[in-house]
Amino acid sequence: DKITKIGNVENNLILIEYLLNYLDTKEELGLTIEDISFYLDEILEKKYDIKFSSNKESSNSVRIMTIHKSKGLEYSICYYAGLYKEFNISDIKDNFLFDKKYGIVTPYFKDGIGDTIYKSLIKDNYIKEEISEKIRLFYVALTRAKEKMILLCDLNGEEYSNFNESGLVEDIIRLKYRSFSDIIMSIQSKLSNYVTNINDVDISSDYKLIKQYNFKDYIDTNDIKLDVNELIKDNKVLDSKSYSKHTNELITEEIKTNMEYGTKVHLELEMLDFNNPNTTDKNIIKFLESDLLKNISNGKIYKEYEFMYEKDNTINHGIIDLMIEYSDYIDIIDYKLKNIEDENYIKQLNGYKEFIEDKTSKKVNLYLYSIIDNKYELIS
Repeated sequence: DKITKIGNVENNLILIEYLLNYLDTKEELGLTIEDISFYLDEILEKKYDIKFSSNKESSNSVRIMTIHKSKGLEYSICYYAGLYKEFNISDIKDNFLFDKKYGIVTPYFKDGIGDTIYKSLIKDNYIKEEISEKIRLFYVALTRAKEKMILLCDLNGEEYSNFNESGLVEDIIRLKYRSFSDIIMSIQSKLSNYVTNINDVDISSDYKLIKQYNFKDYIDTNDIKLDVNELIKDNKVLDSKSYSKHTNELITEEIKTNMEYGTKVHLELEMLDFNNPNTTDKNIIKFLESDLLKNISNGKIYKEYEFMYEKDNTINHGIIDLMIEYSDYIDIIDYKLKNIEDENYIKQLNGYKEFIEDKTSKKVNLYLYSIIDNKYELIS
């Protein structure tokens, strides 16, 4: 009744059904009504978009999907193939493990490294949890069918059913599950009235040809030999070098405030359109009006230009604040908060110059600009 007042009845009905099915699976995992209420409140408060798959195909269509993709959907008839594929349950091979119950688990050493009982307990719990999750997943798959489920599997193997007084498969049998087919085999005796033998089903002649012929026999062969030249490259250890200045000194609150302002100005200059600036910062306005940028409309602008190159077994890395490329020369401008007299800055800029001149073969001019003092210096 409420949906008719907001419109889009079909999609909203699908959404409600999706939520009901989704929360139903969450309830099986132990979520309480309070948890679900909190989940819905979060959706409303943060205005999340709920995306879901809806079955809009015609009645004659067939959809192929994974079990996870099928959550929230229902079909009149469902086919289940590939049930023999083994679960992806990896062995625990790490020597050192951490578990909430057993803590840090280490191996022992006596004539070699060995595992303690704690690792075996963690491994057993891991396998139990993985198999339990696979059983729940198979339940989700089977409950997608509204009228009929068709399981395609081989039931000619050895039956190992073992049920307890409640009619449930014993835990010792469940721990041996390694595929959905194993789950079916453990309850084979209860499925005898529903099994259909398909040995006599007519299979196409094309399918039979696959088993009768070896495809390798149809590949053309020749006696041409390939000459292989082995490329041997010497190994070498590379050092890393950054042109940026680093400091480990303690700073005052005033210096910290200035550094934060410098970072803000750097970010604004990085995002600013120099040809059509829109800013209220007085220091940035003075920089844009300086002689350094009087011809900027004729140049190509690079901001925060990052580069890396190898020289003398050393990886050199740097980030250029502002680079303006003109027809016959390049200006590199490095912003500093205030002080532009530091010798390290000159070494830094000369590293930039060496790389850019090598790549462009153009003359490079180097400038240091003080954001607070609104002045610049040409570096020779």
